[in-house]
Amino acid sequence: MNVANRILKRARLAPVALTLLLMMKIACADGIPDDTCSNEQITPSTPSTDFTVVGDGVVRHESTGLEWRRCPEGMTWNETDGSCDGEADQLDWQAALQHADGIDGWRLPNIKELASIHELCRIGPSINRQVFPGIGSQPHWSASPYHDDPDKARRVEYSNSGVWQGSKSNEHLVRLVRVAQ
Repeated sequence: MNVANRILKRARLAPVALTLLLMMKIACADGIPDDTCSNEQITPSTPSTDFTVVGDGVVRHESTGLEWRRCPEGMTWNETDGSCDGEADQLDWQAALQHADGIDGWRLPNIKELASIHELCRIGPSINRQVFPGIGSQPHWSASPYHDDPDKARRVEYSNSGVWQGSKSNEHLVRLVRVAQ
């Protein structure tokens, strides 16, 4: 393809690229990505409509009756712009359990509970970012030990859409849960 044809082809694609960028800007007008799926063939497992804002950085997952902190531990909910501020704590498994025990009414979720907010139709991150913004794809600890190895515990990997086990000495994010108030 000669240079003139390449320039002409790019000129024809420019309006398409501009339209796509504009559509992305509209979908993310509030700065938080919409909750559409990466794969349109899969129905969302955690659409935003499944969550009710309780207040003070807490949402209730209506299908489970559990209330979740919107931000990982170490971060605080910013009501003004709907985001998590600060730096998330990275804790080993034992420290995560102890941290959760020290907060009245809250606890580290078991693996089934933590997996219930895992969005099956998205990847990297595989979580509803309107409901749980600002975490990227980092793994989160559950309270569930790994039954095949006493030195491991269960975690959810939001980067590759999976439930995994890892060494209890690894440091991961912590998201707390409680029974609906």
